[in-house]
Formats: sequence, C-alpha cells, structure tokens
Amino acid sequence: MLSLFLAPLPWLDGPCDDLRYPVMDGDWVVGCGPSGDVDRAMNLASGERVILDAGATAPAVGGGVVYAAGLRGGLWRLPSAASDPDMARIPVTGHAPPATDGSFVVVVTSTDVQRLEIGERTRYHTAASPAPWYAPAVSGRWAAWVDVAERDARGEDVLVYDADTRQTLQVAVGPGNERHVALSGDHVGWVEDGAVVVRDLRTGHQQRHATDARPTTRLALDGDVACWESWNGLDVDVTCSDGVAVEGDGDQRTPSRSGDRVLYVERGRTFLATVER
Repeated sequence: MLSLFLAPLPWLDGPCDDLRYPVMDGDWVVGCGPSGDVDRAMNLASGERVILDAGATAPAVGGGVVYAAGLRGGLWRLPSAASDPDMARIPVTGHAPPATDGSFVVVVTSTDVQRLEIGERTRYHTAASPAPWYAPAVSGRWAAWVDVAERDARGEDVLVYDADTRQTLQVAVGPGNERHVALSGDHVGWVEDGAVVVRDLRTGHQQRHATDARPTTRLALDGDVACWESWNGLDVDVTCSDGVAVEGDGDQRTPSRSGDRVLYVERGRTFLATVER
C-alpha cells in the first residue's frame, strides 16, 4: 500500500445537507459551513479561503467554477465570492444536481438533458429519461447521465451524449444497474453490480475493477483513475483504481481525487490524503 500523509481541513467540517460534499476540484476544495449549504471554498496551494455570497444544497463543482441551477442559483468563478451577474439562469431544480467542467453546465429534468456553454444563452436539449438524485457529468464534448427509460426491463443505464456528432451513446446498458456516472477528459466511469468501470470514449477500451461499491454516494474520476467507497465487510473505505486506499476505524466517505491527493470525510471531519512518493 502506498504511504499517505493525512491533514485535517477543519474549516470545511460543516455538516453538508447533501452527503456528496465536500468536493475537491484541482487545488480547490468546496464544502459547507454551519448552515449545511455548500457556501465556501479553500485553495490547497495558497490557503486562500472564500465564502460565497450565497449557498446551495448541491451545486456543480468543476473547472474552478461552482454552479447552482434555478432562478435563484448562480455561478461563481473561484476565487470570486460574488456570483456572475451575466450567467444565464436555468429554471431547473429538484430533479438532480447539475454538472460543470468550467466551460459547460449540464442540468437534467425527467424528460431531457440540457447543455449550456458558460457565457452563452442558448440551451441544447437532448430527449432522455434521467434518473432523479444522480448527478449528470460533463467534460467538453461529452455529457453523461444515469437513464431510467429501460429500468423495468434491464435496470438503470449510463448514456453519453457526444456534442460533436450529436449522438447519444449507450455506454452501459445492463443487465443490472449502472449508476454514479463521472467524466474526466475523454474517460467515463460508473458503478455497477460488483465493479467500478472506466471507459475511454475515444478508443472504447474499458477497465473493470471488481469491488463491493454498494455504499458509494459519489464516484470520483481523475483521468482514468477512479476512487469510490468500498465495503470491506466491517466498514467503508476509500479505494482507488491505481492502488491508493484510505482505510481505518470507522467509515471513510465521499472521495474526490486530484493527482496525488484524495479528499474524504471521516466521522464528520474533512481530511486530505496526499500520496508520499
């Protein structure tokens, strides 16, 4: 097992109303204060701390951007604490959290996937049946989501929309449930029964990592490296596909991954684990 240096991040120990937070995005960690809303960010490199001018229960985080959908939502370009007044509002809330990669945002309803380039006002709609609660994902030309159109026949599926070809790809269509989708670059990842899978969307090459990931609340993906919550028979650990693991008494939950760093929560406290090489 690789050696890890562990550091607590107490400023981000607020009890998030949505257990998929805090989230690490490059050098930024975005998390919660005492209110339970996601309302603050800390830069791991500089130590800079930012309290956003408004909080949200489950915003998108990616590419240095925090985005909350809805007419009362907003977009924050870190390290700015003020929402961008020119960001087009998307009046969609309640079905599932949005997604962003810093250039695009994606929101889902029960009947479609909506993609908007940041700075533009035209939304592009793709007919679909996104699952509630499960956040979609976006990375450049790709948008991915958990789809329930064939739930009765084969379970939940993972679909990916390619904006370049305007085609929807059936990436993982069962049988069984495929869920917790994530995108990073040209890689898509998901959790299925008995495994975590990472696929290169350009080549179709697929890596299947056998694991018990039933406790997972969110899948972290950094390039082709996935991290998830795994059940070891006694409690929950953070396991990554490249051999990095965070274990210990109690549960280690809500992983994020960026290079040699893994963010996780243990007993309500936020920790950063850094691989020592």
